[in-house]
Amino acid sequence: MNRTLVTSCIVSALILCGCNGKVVLPEKDWQNDPFTGSLHGNVKSITTCTVIDSVPDWDEKSVALYDKQGLCVETRNYSKLYDTLYQKSLYTYNDEKLIAEIYETGFKGQFLSRSTFTYDYEKRQIQMDFVYTDEGANLVRNYSYDEHRHLTSYNVIHPQCEKPTQACTTVNKYDSEGREISSTTIQEKMGEKKTYTTTYLYNENGDVAEYQLVRNDNGNVLRHRRFTYRYDEHGNWTEQRAEHLDGILPMGNTITVREIEYYD
Repeated sequence: MNRTLVTSCIVSALILCGCNGKVVLPEKDWQNDPFTGSLHGNVKSITTCTVIDSVPDWDEKSVALYDKQGLCVETRNYSKLYDTLYQKSLYTYNDEKLIAEIYETGFKGQFLSRSTFTYDYEKRQIQMDFVYTDEGANLVRNYSYDEHRHLTSYNVIHPQCEKPTQACTTVNKYDSEGREISSTTIQEKMGEKKTYTTTYLYNENGDVAEYQLVRNDNGNVLRHRRFTYRYDEHGNWTEQRAEHLDGILPMGNTITVREIEYYD
């Protein structure tokens, strides 16, 4: 089972990419992202809780529901104290079992966003249309790949702008297992160009053990994290401890616990 829960995070980040949006960190190759990992066994649901040791009153909870084919069909995000549902996402798929649409609603059931996906004949995502208002204002992302199916570039088009508001090219390196070990991204946005390099180390289970994100022009370390895990009998991690070594948002260490339910 290779279904993951990073898509909604990518979609949410799109809101920052309008004509006057802030410069965001480079997006990862969504089909080969080291943090996606794989799920083992016939997973029915995953309840994920995250706490930050330096912020006692901060917590986060999400629930993901899967069908018997291993496809994530719904995710729910809860606010502080785990008692208020503030966002729900519904996933639909095409005949190839690729995500066709993600529909997000808020805590009152109000519309938040809708994302639709277009693929080429090799099942690679080549476009994502993102609508985030009732009036239909949207963003469009177009993707390009190399012969190994790895993302090489993408651009963001906003309906109120004549030219793409963000364009990125990437150069990635992989180990013998096909895992990404480094990624250099050149990001051009609103006339400004920046280059970032991300490097990864993995543990014996194939999960990310450490990663670092550096802005190349000034050498600033924007992210540096080290991870340790605990696993269940299926080989899925049930606890992740993240040591925040550096970064622009130093929040202390985080602990993420996953309660995984399996189909019989």
